[in-house]
Amino acid sequence: MVSRASAVLFVAALLLSCGASEKAETPPDSVRVVMVNNSGQHLTKFALDYGLGRIQYEIFSMGYTFSDYARVTGEQPLTVRYYDEAGVVHELTIERPLKIDMIGGTYRLYFEKDNKIQASFDFPRPKKN
Repeated sequence: MVSRASAVLFVAALLLSCGASEKAETPPDSVRVVMVNNSGQHLTKFALDYGLGRIQYEIFSMGYTFSDYARVTGEQPLTVRYYDEAGVVHELTIERPLKIDMIGGTYRLYFEKDNKIQASFDFPRPKKN
């Protein structure tokens, strides 16, 4: 029989070997995309298309924030498609497309009431020594 202490040590070693304790870094050639649902409703069948890629969630609950990475290969328009709580499908295009000079930065999309999207972009601040 395995002791509780041995089991805890095994799980901790497994997590460390998988890199769970390390901070995730932006993959090369990518932009971090942060999506915040401030719409006041749950969005379903949510998809954000960017060129040849897609970020999708079956349910994007109100008040939730999701984050993922989009690989950038050139100027790529961003389009969003989702269903609101009434079952109406919405398809929106984000004004500012992804571009090569955005690699390493963070693109934030705030889904607001009345199907409006506020977007902002920034680069990470340099680390202080």
